[in-house]
Amino acid sequence: MIKEISKDNISECTKVIIESFSTVAKEFNITKQNAPRYVAFAMTDEKLSEQYNNGRKMFAYFDDGRIVGFYALEFFDNECEMNHLCVLPEYRHRGIAKELLNHSFDIAMQSGTVKMKISIVEENQQLKKWYLDFGFKPICAKKFDFFPFTCGYMEKNLIDFVTNTLTLEFIKFLTDNEMSLEKAGGYWQNQQYFYVKYKSEFVCYILINGKGDEAKFYPFTVWSDDSNSKWYCKNNLDEHNRNIAIKHIDICEKCGACKGGTTKQIFGTQYNNVCRTTFRFINPNADELECLKMLVLLRKCDIDRG
Repeated sequence: MIKEISKDNISECTKVIIESFSTVAKEFNITKQNAPRYVAFAMTDEKLSEQYNNGRKMFAYFDDGRIVGFYALEFFDNECEMNHLCVLPEYRHRGIAKELLNHSFDIAMQSGTVKMKISIVEENQQLKKWYLDFGFKPICAKKFDFFPFTCGYMEKNLIDFVTNTLTLEFIKFLTDNEMSLEKAGGYWQNQQYFYVKYKSEFVCYILINGKGDEAKFYPFTVWSDDSNSKWYCKNNLDEHNRNIAIKHIDICEKCGACKGGTTKQIFGTQYNNVCRTTFRFINPNADELECLKMLVLLRKCDIDRG
């Protein structure tokens, strides 16, 4: 079971980190004498507590109440760095590290992160291959005087192949406005389809690089969300953006994601067979993106009003 730790777990997590990384130190002849700053020798309750208090998210794998695995995430805008992913030696080869890593991807995405960075002992080729298998790419390797090994740096795009500047701009806009991304399951589980939420309420939906039946939405599509509210009926949206939004009313295509279209009053006019999402923007240009931002903020205000 994976769950976020509390301050009461710090001491146990410190022991797990030290014991786990000590096996790596032994394998690669890393000692307290030649590398006092290596995590197996430098980690303390005080240091981990400081990182915790500075806002790092920390999670542990619990087995019958005992912490046997750990990782931490530090966030920078729409990127994050994962630290101290580890599993106690006697609990390895059970898939726990894989569970922790996949869990870290979910937590990072929910925080609006699009890229994760890590650092490893470059000489540990087995570990490097393990991260490569999860989609991490080598960035560079550096040798420091205070370590007898080479530091390898890798990163993974959590939303694959996001190269469109407007896509990244919109995702940053969402996270700047306290919204999170959560990968969808069900009908959308094999797509890069994400729920965007604010205060646990749906705001909009994003599909990136749609494939198969959803290839028509390639490379970037955004759907609004009304969640049975009437935020799109009465609002102060200016005429220019209102006209843009009307051109993007989402007529139901019976995709299977919901129960079908309904009748809606949109900006004072009745429309039939409208999808639950109300508006759909396929590969929006800069002007349409600004309209989308306003629609998102209208939904945010609706949520704040309750």
